[in-house]
Parts: sequence; C-alpha cells; structure tokens
Amino acid sequence: MLVGPGEVAIDNAGDFRIALQSAAPAGSEALIVSLAGIRYLDSNALAVLIDLSRRFAVSRRRLGVVCPT
Repeated sequence: MLVGPGEVAIDNAGDFRIALQSAAPAGSEALIVSLAGIRYLDSNALAVLIDLSRRFAVSRRRLGVVCPT
C-alpha cells in the first residue's frame, strides 16, 4: 500500500510517479494507493494514476485507489 502526500500537483507529480513505480515493481500482483492524506490532487496527478492503471491492465495486475471520507 502506498499513502500519498498532502498535495500532488505539477511540481511533485514526477515524484509521485516514481513513488508509485517503486511501490509496484515488475512482477508484483497488486497495489493499493490510499488518497486518505491527500488534500489536493491536480490533473497531472490524475494523469499519473490513469497511466499507472493502464500499465497495470496491460500486465494483468490489479490497482486499487481508495479515498476514504
């Protein structure tokens, strides 16, 4: 499980991408990303999650994104 930082925006979306890739190396079956601590998520961060979702689908791995209220 990966817990995101307080804000994910254009200035740290690259770091977010690297953290996600590191949390789910090739061969891992699944990853859960918790957005519980996220206060702000911009379109760059959303693009990172969508790209990861597509990559997981191609390799038949599971990705879960949770955002408790």
